[in-house]
Amino acid sequence: MKKILVTGATGFIGSNLIKKLSKLNFKIYAAKRSPGTKSSFNNVQEIYLNLLDLKNIIKLNQNYKFDLIIHLGADINFDNKNKKKTFTINTLATKQLALLAKKMKAKFIFASTALIYGKDKKNINIKSRVCTDTYYALTKYKAEKILKSILHNVCILRFVGVYGLDYSNHLMLNKSIRDALFKKTAPILKHSLTAKRNYIYVMDVIKIIIRIISSNLSGTYLIASKKNLSIKSMLMNIYKIFLPQKKLLFIKQKEKVKVEDKIATSNINIGRETKFTSALIQIKKFSNL
Repeated sequence: MKKILVTGATGFIGSNLIKKLSKLNFKIYAAKRSPGTKSSFNNVQEIYLNLLDLKNIIKLNQNYKFDLIIHLGADINFDNKNKKKTFTINTLATKQLALLAKKMKAKFIFASTALIYGKDKKNINIKSRVCTDTYYALTKYKAEKILKSILHNVCILRFVGVYGLDYSNHLMLNKSIRDALFKKTAPILKHSLTAKRNYIYVMDVIKIIIRIISSNLSGTYLIASKKNLSIKSMLMNIYKIFLPQKKLLFIKQKEKVKVEDKIATSNINIGRETKFTSALIQIKKFSNL
């Protein structure tokens, strides 16, 4: 049975990945920042791992032997208030985990970000010029280079926006989903919002990771949906599915705000994707469980 360490196990992608992996023939070690309750899944063992404690990362070698490390844990920080913490978690901890993987001869999957191409880049592909204009992106890109220098079988996933039932505010689309579900607040359209995005559904991300595990894939990949949707159409669908009785508000602005398309071309076979409306229906169903 393959033994897999997952960092960021309580995060948005991590928690969904753990649920899926628990149904497969793997032994999962779910790394958490603080000791918690015992996992409800028989093949999932929760272990304490603080990514700020660099010395204890390498000490995992004393008690565990992993075949694969899926490193999703990160400090997603855009205000640059604590650069030392961001660098330690995103770059230095990644280096320690890479050294651990090398000792164990383990495969490594790393969650990076499409922001390494620049926060305002309109259209990107895997060959686009790197432009680390945020400190968060810089720490992720440095981690990528460190991984490549230590490991030969690393798989790097550069994610664009990932949508679903997420409780953070990293993607405003996810906030709109939460507000509609729990606050019964309809999205407010301040301007036409015809600009397009190709955000990807979290469960499609999980399918991609599972496929990478089964195929033992390595390399660097840009992860985005094949479907481009306008921001307006996404907000309209949130309104229609979650709040069909609610009136959608349109606010006219004196000055036109130009919002441009931002599209990423993925270089990995995503397979059959979940339609945006189907994803919203799934989210609504899951939220009622």
